[in-house]
Amino acid sequence: MTLSYGVGNLEIPELDQTAEYLNLLGTENYSFNEFKNKLQKIGTSMSCSVDKNYFYISLKGFDKNFTESIKLVNEFVLNVKADEDKIKILIDSAESSRKIENEQPSTIGRALRDFVSMGDKSYYLRRMSVDDIKATEPNEYIKFFNKAMDYELDIMYTGKLSFNDVSSILKDNMALNPRPIKSNSPVDIEMKKYTNDLVYIVNDNQAVQSQIYFSVSGENINSKDRFISKAYNKYFGSGMSSIVFQEIREFRSLAYSAWGFYVRPNRNGKRGDFVGYVGCQADKTIDAISVFKDITFNMPEKPERIDQIKSSLIQTINSERPNFRQYPSIVRDWKRMSYFEDPRKKQVNYFKKMSFDDIIRFQKKNIENKPMVITIYTDMNQVNMTELSEYGEIIVLEKSDFIN
Repeated sequence: MTLSYGVGNLEIPELDQTAEYLNLLGTENYSFNEFKNKLQKIGTSMSCSVDKNYFYISLKGFDKNFTESIKLVNEFVLNVKADEDKIKILIDSAESSRKIENEQPSTIGRALRDFVSMGDKSYYLRRMSVDDIKATEPNEYIKFFNKAMDYELDIMYTGKLSFNDVSSILKDNMALNPRPIKSNSPVDIEMKKYTNDLVYIVNDNQAVQSQIYFSVSGENINSKDRFISKAYNKYFGSGMSSIVFQEIREFRSLAYSAWGFYVRPNRNGKRGDFVGYVGCQADKTIDAISVFKDITFNMPEKPERIDQIKSSLIQTINSERPNFRQYPSIVRDWKRMSYFEDPRKKQVNYFKKMSFDDIIRFQKKNIENKPMVITIYTDMNQVNMTELSEYGEIIVLEKSDFIN
């Protein structure tokens, strides 16, 4: 069973450390070890986690002990006790993760891309800094936990108990908020709309490879666009038969990794965005950018592939049957996005009828000849900056600008 509260680290960034901290705590009545032992005696495990949209309390155990498990969850929710000694674990964990990030070019390249597209809403800036964690009192994390529990709660159970039994046990044994705050989740982070070609670059004299991202602001999406974008992604930038793979890697050997796809918002009526990536040797940066931009705007047309694309998309839908324990969360998200039946049914019907011209029209409407922003993490000594300036105004950043 999962208790899913309708707020995540996008709206309350401190919930990352809060979830980590809660997994180290006991309650006013039981120490951490005593509480864990009580759970273990009935074969139950409990953990807290968070993503950008939801805060979770996850429970695994036996149906025969469901009532006792819920009583222990309620004990934790109402009486969790802060422990100052455990704060050091949070600090050490954050310092360790920052050290690892600083040694991973792929993470730095991703953080640069996110900063340029999202600004201070980038995960790498909105999260708590190490100094923030050091300055936060233990009881403040309990307050963040309580704040998360003020939001709408989805309770997702999979097991053999009936709906009425689960509902009755929860009502009788767990404190539930009668007037929760309405959830905004799942939340779409609105990307910056690009109006000019720009190049953001970060120098690292030790970098052997370049991490290059390409971004184009698309148009507001509707249901048909949502379907076509999947076909476009399959054709252009996803998989070994895609245009990106063949043009960048297979034909020219310019990169060790390359892809490109159209990112869809959770809800119709909001803007989509094209995002592409090339990871290449630093001295191949200009060539890789040149080819990628060319095929993105002047997309090679291979209409003979349409039957293969349609078949692959339909086969993927038919074969990717979710694990039964995922059903509640999948249905929850569909409902929050205003679907009242499985949206994949309409996708299959559309894919059967679509033509290659649909992909072409989608690319021209949402991507072709729009302003492109490029972000690069590389050794600038190996890049011809004069040639690079042909792709837009160059803005040089430091890692400290986009990673806290």
